[in-house]
Amino acid sequence: MSTNEPSKTPAFANWLADQFIKETHLEEFFGDLQEIYQDRFLEKGSFHAKLMYWVDVLHLLIGFRSLNALQNLHNPSIMFRHYFTIAHRNLSRNKVSSLINILGLPIGMGVCLLIYQYIHFELSYDTFHTNAQNIYRITQTEIRNGQDLGTEVFTTYGLGVKAKEEIPEIIDNVLDLLYLSGR
Repeated sequence: MSTNEPSKTPAFANWLADQFIKETHLEEFFGDLQEIYQDRFLEKGSFHAKLMYWVDVLHLLIGFRSLNALQNLHNPSIMFRHYFTIAHRNLSRNKVSSLINILGLPIGMGVCLLIYQYIHFELSYDTFHTNAQNIYRITQTEIRNGQDLGTEVFTTYGLGVKAKEEIPEIIDNVLDLLYLSGR
């Protein structure tokens, strides 16, 4: 082969560049590199041209970030590693406040669930009866010597009998209730 005849570019370097460059940029990438390679081959020889071709390929792949793996910048999963790194740094720097924040959320949620459960229980008490709207609680306020001693829910048997005699709205059993409601 004479020195005036152009030489072929290194095949492995071309294959490597082909693997990492997008198809839309391949023609421009290889066209420019082959022109530069031919000029160097004619000026300084085959060894220098091939060595510089490798340098140019690696420089373009790394320096200009034309790798296919790095081109997908719209992938949301790329940032997850960064987020975890930042979270780990913040957790390790502020251990006490991080512990308070991390434990505060489940404790707060647990307390809210307990409060909800208590309110739900209180509102659903005695609702399993078919006529729950007609169930009442009798309380009694105890007063001695003109002094209020408080309200109690305890009553005697005599109070029920006396209330049945004096208050006509009190229904004795379920059959009376069904008769009065028209069912």
